[in-house]
Amino acid sequence: MVMQWPSEFLDRIEKVRPDDFESLLLSLSEPQVTSIRLHSLKGRVVDFESAENISWCKNGRYLIERPYFTHDPLIHAGGYYVQEASSMFLEQIVAPFLKNISQPFILDLCAAPGGKSTHLLSMMEGKGLLVSNEIVPNRNAVLRENITKWGYANVVVTQNEAVDFAKSNLLFDAIVVDAPCSGEGMFRKDKNAVSEWSISNVENCVVRQKNILEDIMKALKPGGLLVYSTCTFEPDENINQMHELLRGGELEPYILADDFTSLGVEKIERYGAVGFSFYPHKVRGEGFFISALVKKGDLISETSSQKLKSVKTSDALHAFFRVEHPPVVSFKEAFHLVTDEYGRYMDRLRSSLRIKKEGVNAGTLKGKDFIPNPELAFSIDLSENISRIELDIDSAIRFLKCENIHFSGLDKGWYLATYKGLGLGWTKVMDSRSNNYFPSNWRILK
Repeated sequence: MVMQWPSEFLDRIEKVRPDDFESLLLSLSEPQVTSIRLHSLKGRVVDFESAENISWCKNGRYLIERPYFTHDPLIHAGGYYVQEASSMFLEQIVAPFLKNISQPFILDLCAAPGGKSTHLLSMMEGKGLLVSNEIVPNRNAVLRENITKWGYANVVVTQNEAVDFAKSNLLFDAIVVDAPCSGEGMFRKDKNAVSEWSISNVENCVVRQKNILEDIMKALKPGGLLVYSTCTFEPDENINQMHELLRGGELEPYILADDFTSLGVEKIERYGAVGFSFYPHKVRGEGFFISALVKKGDLISETSSQKLKSVKTSDALHAFFRVEHPPVVSFKEAFHLVTDEYGRYMDRLRSSLRIKKEGVNAGTLKGKDFIPNPELAFSIDLSENISRIELDIDSAIRFLKCENIHFSGLDKGWYLATYKGLGLGWTKVMDSRSNNYFPSNWRILK
């Protein structure tokens, strides 16, 4: 079915793409492309028949058809993330930059639902610290769930405005701004984006983006990388924003060594700014724009000598981890698995930002007994010696629906429920029953 587009949108897109705007419009009426990104550690058990590699992302895969993801336990275990293919181009910008930084301190400013944050965590490989931020409360909750299932401890989730980071005195090696935009690139994926489009909305987005970029620039280190992206075709929301930043004199373009024009990715150079545009009639993906700038100066490592003060816990907790004494902090009456690098920033993060999640919530102590938190089931740092119950597909679906499944012939205690070896959650085996501790707000409803 050919969509009906707002007349003002048609006028604007014809000016932007005078030679092929009809092909672009036709592509926006076609079925969307389905793509996933495998977890670099958990994704080994994920196997979609005839999946095809995405050229600009080593763990990205195109799927021939869209399966019913809800009933695949592997997505709930963090084995992969359903993500739009074009946006995975982030890897081509960030991965080369990280090669020269041993402990990167990165901010993902507009992070929900978590595609770019989980991608960044995979690229960071457990090093450094990621601050993943989302100001909208319900979107922040979705972000926390997706980051939890990705299983890394070197992450903090915050709920703040860009200006809060400008005031925090925190300086980041890299900042990713996937900015709020008019959403034209998502027209075939999200039909609501069409009805919500208007020139006034475009103009409001331009102003909002400009304000966000001006604020967040203050939190970028000299030599640091600023990555900016949108899912729109509007030049004023894309390349022109980069041009405005360059006019300030503090930044310079970040140049990629490789060329991707043969894959349909358009390289845009305007007023000294360089960006990459993805159009759905030219690439297998949705509409997307991405650009990167570097703040002038030499990149300096964090100079704080503050070290993490790991709290005293118990042997019962330590038995859950693959290292004998992992770094643990106390946060909101629970023990949280973090990383040593977190010690450099913990006090400043806690004093200046609204923290919603620190590392991996490991659990709480009740007397001498350790009560594991649901988050711990997804951790990549779990010990191989933890008692496990491997579920088949039917039992895994029942478990994800929060049904209690009785397991007979087992000793009493905590067990990690797994599917194809990946953790789904905790079950506690009692004398005559087994209790399911999968979070009710994450459960499969049908």
